[in-house]
Amino acid sequence: MLWILPSLAAVEPVILNVQAERITGTRWFDISYEIRDPDSAAVSVYLKISADSGHTWEVPTVSATGAVGRGIQPGAVRHIRWDSSVDLPHRYSKTLRFKLGTTDWEPAAGMNLIQEGSFEMAGPTHTVYLSEYAMDVYEITKEVWDSVRQWSLDHGYLDLPIGESFGGEHPLHTVNWFDCVKWCNARSEMQGLKPAYYVDAAFTIVYRSGRIAPHVDW
Repeated sequence: MLWILPSLAAVEPVILNVQAERITGTRWFDISYEIRDPDSAAVSVYLKISADSGHTWEVPTVSATGAVGRGIQPGAVRHIRWDSSVDLPHRYSKTLRFKLGTTDWEPAAGMNLIQEGSFEMAGPTHTVYLSEYAMDVYEITKEVWDSVRQWSLDHGYLDLPIGESFGGEHPLHTVNWFDCVKWCNARSEMQGLKPAYYVDAAFTIVYRSGRIAPHVDW
């Protein structure tokens, strides 16, 4: 099961003065910015690119180098170089848009960080891009499921099932995908994290009950 998205820390890092400029005679872009965070020595910075004036943000950023990814030190102006000939080959766009995100979140003990990247999903086959996220090293036990479920009953979650297992320290089973998604949201909220699954495309209503195809705020 996934435990998604950065914690709501007391002081969040802030990105300022973002500028993007194409390097003359090339298809490279220089993206500059400033970052401030008074309580972290290093943060993660994420680059997203749109080729349709911000309607979608699905352009790959595989070629991005410089001050992007993990371990970026807050401070003066930072630079990212992005090669559109690699990530947007055979195509020019006059509607490119760039945006940056940042977090000082680190995964909890017992979790591994999964780096951002892409994979091919079937039906029909298409490329899906994910930002980095954390995943538990081991399956969720009945004991952990119950602790989150008990919290959820007092916080707007109406129908998380009890599930089954061979004991408190054994993996939980006999729950469906919708149950797992809602449980992940409950776990995130319980521990002060931002939930990932929402009822609406504007990401204002957290998915807490029922069976729907939720909108995912990656």
